[in-house]
Amino acid sequence: MKKGFTLIELLAVIVILAIIAVIATPIILNVIEDTKAKAYDIESSNIEKAAEYYLTDKLRIENIPEYTEYYIKVSDLSSYLNPITDDIKDNYVVVKKSGNSISYYYTGRDNNPYTYSDNKTLKEIIEDNIGSNIANNVVVNGTTVNKVIGTKAEKKTIKNWVYYSGQLWQVLETTDNYVKLIATNSVTSIAYGETSEWSTSWLRKWLNEIDSESSEDGVYYHNLSRVDLLLDGRFCLDEPTNVVEEAFTISTETRDKVTSFTPISTCSSVSSDKIGLMTFEDYVYALNGTDGITGALGGSFIDEDEIEWTMTKYTVGGVTNKTWHTYYLEPSHIEHNWRGTTDYGKGVRPVIYLSNDLLVEDNNAENYGEISNPYKLVGEQTSKDNDLLNTVTIGSYVYISEENNPNTTTMETVTDNISYTYDKTKVRYRVIGINADGSIKLQRADILRNLSTSIAINSNTYIPFYYYNNGENSTSCMYVSSTNTYYTGGCVNNNYFKPTDGSGAYAYTESENIGYFLNNTINGYYTWLSDDVKANLVNYNWNLNVSSSGTDYTKSLFNIDTSGIYPSRISDGIVSAYVGLPSWGDMFAANDINITYWLINRWLDSSSLVSKISNYGYANSNYAPYVFYGARPVIILTSDTHITTGEGTSNNPYILSF
Repeated sequence: MKKGFTLIELLAVIVILAIIAVIATPIILNVIEDTKAKAYDIESSNIEKAAEYYLTDKLRIENIPEYTEYYIKVSDLSSYLNPITDDIKDNYVVVKKSGNSISYYYTGRDNNPYTYSDNKTLKEIIEDNIGSNIANNVVVNGTTVNKVIGTKAEKKTIKNWVYYSGQLWQVLETTDNYVKLIATNSVTSIAYGETSEWSTSWLRKWLNEIDSESSEDGVYYHNLSRVDLLLDGRFCLDEPTNVVEEAFTISTETRDKVTSFTPISTCSSVSSDKIGLMTFEDYVYALNGTDGITGALGGSFIDEDEIEWTMTKYTVGGVTNKTWHTYYLEPSHIEHNWRGTTDYGKGVRPVIYLSNDLLVEDNNAENYGEISNPYKLVGEQTSKDNDLLNTVTIGSYVYISEENNPNTTTMETVTDNISYTYDKTKVRYRVIGINADGSIKLQRADILRNLSTSIAINSNTYIPFYYYNNGENSTSCMYVSSTNTYYTGGCVNNNYFKPTDGSGAYAYTESENIGYFLNNTINGYYTWLSDDVKANLVNYNWNLNVSSSGTDYTKSLFNIDTSGIYPSRISDGIVSAYVGLPSWGDMFAANDINITYWLINRWLDSSSLVSKISNYGYANSNYAPYVFYGARPVIILTSDTHITTGEGTSNNPYILSF
């Protein structure tokens, strides 16, 4: 007779099966998830491979532009990829070419659910982490937004800092559709346009790609990485109405302050450009989100104590060449009465819109989102060890050794938006361009400091552009008396960059040019560089176009016209040298260091004036022998320069190998 299972035995079996299920289920689920993750990665790799086939067959790889990003939409890959589903058709493959090396990156990887399932979106992390610095449901520029607010004192600790395209940004506002950001500093300083009309302005052309066939527009746009992350903007061009101003005194200056205005309830004129500037209301509402009058006098987290353009025009009384701009004197404020749209250059501080569903990389640090540790977007590609330097994002930082500089101490402290201490073997430089031949244009992140007394005049920081002294009764450009006064005049043909001018060791009592100090003197800047750096510098052809004050920036950056009689001609031609200076309209030829420094450009129609960037951010001129301005060298490294380590950020620059 067969015996059945007892109840106790059945229960024991059930318990054992339950235990097995408890143990096995997570393993099985992990295997399933791991399989799905691998399948997602394989699919992404297949899309990247399809893009490679597409380039080979359709465009020929040799026709892909070097050193810039090229975008292929997934929907264009139908001949190489099947099926293309609706959820991936609008993604891109980002292609970067450097010589024989080509990389492919499928943007769908940015939202990989198996890698980033727990990551927050940029909108979520901003709204979650800054608490009292968000004013909800505020109407700004005619749109209801969640407005980021805060004082200048809170600027560095508000958790709204974002690292994008080699630059630091701060979030201005969020909505259900976008996150709006403003660049931390001005990125150049140029004239606005012939009038205050944004659509025809030189500034709009410098920032945006207007004509895909032109090589002279979109200077800023074409130097951004991952431009697929940019949304069409919603930049309100309406003017504030019923603006009331009254005079007030700052130090010894009389300025105008806004005391009331009627906010924009519905914006009637909207620009959809990818890149714009702050508006009148962006500025005045950044302090507390509701009271625009307080914000009109500055003191908010977006205040940089610079003269910066806005895209809000001022046409009261029928004027057509005025816009509202920020003004630098404390209390900083917004006004319209300092120079017109064609006069001088003012700071250009880009504003962009990003999608609200962009994911942020994980980081549990308490200060994540502050200036010292900004949010990093998933998909913002950083170069890896042994990558070529010309594959990095424009704006990235690198270390350059000035170890042969006898004039500096081993350690030096510099203060800008981030305070840091560095030694002279690791001086921060910034990538400001990649040339057609793959060579890399670097600008010193700070001006030269601790110059020897035979070079500097009245300070160990500053240097004249040109100096000439034939005794106290001379009228030849300059002399310095015992009381450090100066006289100018007679600088004809000596107010532009001339690396062959001078004799022997640099001494300011002789005829000397800043180009000579930077390149040729026995105690000058070139000699400070390490032997490895000097061995990998390019003897570059520097463009000596005059400044573009009162005219289109393209005159300084692209046109070389040496016709005409000095000094009225547009260009003094080309000069070959290892070391140059920033040019009017260059990327990052603005003021993020709060010290005035020289540009390479002579001033139009002048035999003695040279362009400079003021410590307050505007570009104008002064006499070549003026003694209180800094030098900010620009150098060119060879195309085969490699990265050994680092992230390219201000806090963690790339370290190079040659």
